[in-house]
Amino acid sequence: MIPPSSMPIPYWFLREDVTINTFTEKAESGTGAPELDASTVYTAKGCLQQNTSSEGMLYQRETGNELFTLFLAPTTTAGASLAGLLGKTNQYVINSVTYRAGGSAMDPCLNGVVYQVSVYRET
Repeated sequence: MIPPSSMPIPYWFLREDVTINTFTEKAESGTGAPELDASTVYTAKGCLQQNTSSEGMLYQRETGNELFTLFLAPTTTAGASLAGLLGKTNQYVINSVTYRAGGSAMDPCLNGVVYQVSVYRET
């Protein structure tokens, strides 16, 4: 049995409002790739940290991706749990900028205090 964590949720660190758009996959329409239907929208507190500078600058391209790490509180601002809602097809909107998930979320401390998601923004 794992004892409950005494680590508090770091709300002083999670200063940004994050809108989480979840999607569900629907049947393919012949394009070869699954299509996504907009699902539910949630709001949570988070902190966005940049990992890299633009690929455009690094590789002398006009477009590229900027990589970020997004830390999220374990619950929405309404109190619902985010466990199981942070999938690899989600979009996250912070300060009117849309970021796409680069994979599923992980719990870096394994105690349900904060979630970590790799996200990117196309430039």
